[in-house]
Amino acid sequence: MLKRILASVLSVVFLIILAVPACGSIGLGTRAMGMGGAFTAVADDESAFYWNPAGITQIRFISVMLGAGAQGEDFDFIMDTVDNISDREELKPEDFEKGSGFFNLGLIGGVTTRYVGVNFYSETSGFAENVTGSDLYVELNNFTYGAATLAGNFGEKIAVGLNVKRVVVGIGYGEVDPLHSINETAYADGDGLAFDLGVLYRLSDQVRFGFIARNLGKDIKLTGESYDYLADEEDVIDGITIELPRDYAVGVSYRPFKNTLLAFDLQRADTYDETRFRIGFEQTALWNIIALRLGAYTIKDEPLALTAGLGFKLGPINLGVAAVKEEFNDKEATEAIVTAGIRF
Repeated sequence: MLKRILASVLSVVFLIILAVPACGSIGLGTRAMGMGGAFTAVADDESAFYWNPAGITQIRFISVMLGAGAQGEDFDFIMDTVDNISDREELKPEDFEKGSGFFNLGLIGGVTTRYVGVNFYSETSGFAENVTGSDLYVELNNFTYGAATLAGNFGEKIAVGLNVKRVVVGIGYGEVDPLHSINETAYADGDGLAFDLGVLYRLSDQVRFGFIARNLGKDIKLTGESYDYLADEEDVIDGITIELPRDYAVGVSYRPFKNTLLAFDLQRADTYDETRFRIGFEQTALWNIIALRLGAYTIKDEPLALTAGLGFKLGPINLGVAAVKEEFNDKEATEAIVTAGIRF
C-alpha cells in the first residue's frame, strides 16, 4: 500500500516539475489529451477508436461523442491573412499585416458500441508568414478521416481492433517572392484508404498494455491546379502523392487504486522521424463525478509540454475540457479542447 501511494505521488510531482512548454500538435479527446496523450493502454472512452481501436471492447453498451479543439500562435494574424486571399486575385504583401503565425484545429465525433463503431475526425493546420512586408507565404492542410471500427476479444486477456478509414486530403498555399519572381497560389486534393490496427492486453485488473499502428496504407494521389499571377497562367497539378502521418505507439497503464490511473506511452512517427514520450495521471472523486487529469509529452531531446484537464460525469452525460501549453518558434502556444458525450 505504501509503495502504491509513493508511486502515485512521485508521478504527479514529476509531471509538475517537468511542466515546461514544448512544441506539439493538436490531440483528440479531452480525457486522453488531459493525460498527455498517454492513452494507448487505457482507451476506454468515446475516443478509444482513435487511440486504440481494441479499446472499444471496454464500452459497456453504446457511446456518442462530439468534440473540438484549437491551438495557435498569433491566431488573429493568420486568420486575417487567410481571409484576404481569394481566387484569381494577385497576392500583394503590402495588403497583409506583417507577422507570422500558425493554427491547428481538430474535430472528432461518432457513435461507438462494444464491438462496432462509426466515427470521424478532422485535423486542419495552417501557417502564414509576412515578416519583411515583401515576402508572403501561406499554407493550409486538411486531413479528414471517416472510420469504421471492428473489435473483438480473444480470450479474457487480449482484445484486437481494426479501423478501416476513408481519408480525404486537401492542401493549398499562396506565395510571393519578389527575388525569385514568384506570385502564385495552388490547391490540390485527393482521397484514399488507410487502416489502424490496435491490440490491448489485460495483464490484471491493475495493469494493461496497448499497441497501435496508425495510418497503414498507400500514399494518396493529389490532383488540382496552380495559378501564376505574373505570367497569368494556370497549370494542372497531377501525379503528386502525399504520405499519411504513419505512427506506432506502445503503452502501459497502471491503477494503484480504484480511482487513480497512471499511464505511459512511447510513440514513433515514421513520417516525421520523431520519437515522442507521453505520461499521464488521472484521479477521480465524488463517486467518479469529477476527474482531474495531468500529463506531459515531448519529442526526444526536446523540452516537455504540460497538459491538464477536468472531467464531469452527470449520469450518462460526460463533459470534458483540456489544455496544453507548448512553444512554437520560441513563442508560447496554448491549446484548448472540449468534448461532450453520452455513454450507456
